[in-house]
Amino acid sequence: MSNATVSAATEFLYANVDFTTLNWFELKWVQWYLWFADPAIATGVMSFLMHEIMYFGRCIPWIIIDSIPYFRQWKLQPDKVPTAKEQWECTKLVLFSHFTIELPQIWLFHPIAEYLGMSTWQVPFPEWRIMFGQIALFFVFEDAFHYFAHQALHYGPLYKHIHKIHHKYSAPFGLAAEYAHPAEVIILGTGSIGGPLLYCYFTRNLHIITVYIWVILRLFQAVDAHSGYGAFHFLIYI
Repeated sequence: MSNATVSAATEFLYANVDFTTLNWFELKWVQWYLWFADPAIATGVMSFLMHEIMYFGRCIPWIIIDSIPYFRQWKLQPDKVPTAKEQWECTKLVLFSHFTIELPQIWLFHPIAEYLGMSTWQVPFPEWRIMFGQIALFFVFEDAFHYFAHQALHYGPLYKHIHKIHHKYSAPFGLAAEYAHPAEVIILGTGSIGGPLLYCYFTRNLHIITVYIWVILRLFQAVDAHSGYGAFHFLIYI
């Protein structure tokens, strides 16, 4: 990115920001948005990278644990360990879904978020108490949404044509958390993103960093809940 472009982006986005008051993370946030110069592209790239890194990053420890016999004593189905072939087949479909179903939705998130009044490139971030309360509300909303949507997906035709794919692996493992029909990805994803969007619509007081933290926690919860183990993690109980 040329110096002239960065200078123009700085003047446009951060003309009234005192950089001396920002913490390290906020400064890196500013640098990210200045490097792209276009907030929509910067948000899209960051959102997709965050999702991929956090999802697969959370899966790696469970893959390692599955390969060590010692941990089978905590496995809910100790005689059913996913093979490398099963994990690779699962990974391919999950990646296909990420790039063809989730990526377009992620790319559209920035304009929708800004239209609803969500802060994206802005700094400083909200204080942690505000973010904590918002994330707690998102957990409640998503949990209720997921419960009813999941119940509906177990209804005859919906199960046969949509949800059955998610139950391909009778002994689940972390990577299978997002192994699902495209329609299910969209339906259940609505519960994860719908809460923040509705909250933003009514309050006009939400920063995307809060949404990122919420999504990361939700990804960890989903992967842990599908890990096949009943110990080592607490998010499945939230």
